Amino acid sequence: MKEHMLTENKNSKYLVNRELSWLKFNDRVLAQANDQRHPLLERARFLSITQKNLDEWFMVRLASIHQMVQLRLKSKDPTGLSPTEELDVISLAAGAQLKK
Repeated sequence: MKEHMLTENKNSKYLVNRELSWLKFNDRVLAQANDQRHPLLERARFLSITQKNLDEWFMVRLASIHQMVQLRLKSKDPTGLSPTEELDVISLAAGAQLKK
């Protein structure tokens, strides 16, 4: 068990947090909405996809992390973040995306 924890911590620098990765994907979709080379209707569709993705993300994925925080769980994800740390980091990233 201890050996697994050491391996997990050692390799965590090579991993990307699942939620941050998802937000980066949604940023790429949002970038397509801002791309003037796309026709206006396609750009509107990209905006719609971005918003739909965020709605689902807040309702499902962020909610589950929030529940872990409320339950005071201390277990860390593969990247080494506790639920509280993860919530803080992804809240900043999500806030930045919402401003865009």
